[in-house]
Amino acid sequence: MRIIFNLIAITAVLFTLLSTSSYAQFQINVTGGRLIPTARGTSPSDGVWGPGATLRYFVKPNLAIGLNTRYFTRSSSYQYGGVSSSNRGSALSGTGQVEYFFTVKSALQPYIGAEIGVYHSWYKNEYTTAGKTSSYRGNDSNLILGPKAGLQYAITPTAGLSLDASYQFLVDRGYTAHFLLVNAGGFVKFGRR
Repeated sequence: MRIIFNLIAITAVLFTLLSTSSYAQFQINVTGGRLIPTARGTSPSDGVWGPGATLRYFVKPNLAIGLNTRYFTRSSSYQYGGVSSSNRGSALSGTGQVEYFFTVKSALQPYIGAEIGVYHSWYKNEYTTAGKTSSYRGNDSNLILGPKAGLQYAITPTAGLSLDASYQFLVDRGYTAHFLLVNAGGFVKFGRR
């Protein structure tokens, strides 16, 4: 939680230092995304769906800094003979980002960027064998970072559609997991140009 607070504080300071009186524009994105593991032996069906939101602040017409938050949840269960298992997990990520937009005058606006932040997960596993149930709960916080690329299509000067993908690295005490995150949604801009 302290890392998320520090990330928000750093972003607020950057907003203040990099803003100019002649240009101050915000953008809010609401997305739905799929987090897909890329480890050997996994498939896209092993991924999870979840909502997300992004706040961007354009410090220049083609340069934005911002914050992302995303939430994912998954549950599964199986029963075989006298053994049953129930698994539930949730994850919340918060990242800061920097993005460069190649075009700002046309309706189609491609961009690249990078994200860094925290991935916090909670999980509960229950096993029942011969009428006895045992459970395990846990949570974990990890550093997450990665490059991203995307497209925005402005339907009007202040609203449009967005699509992006990022290759995310989850760093956990000597272990690194890799994920592909694909998001699609809509955006609204406000402020002066």
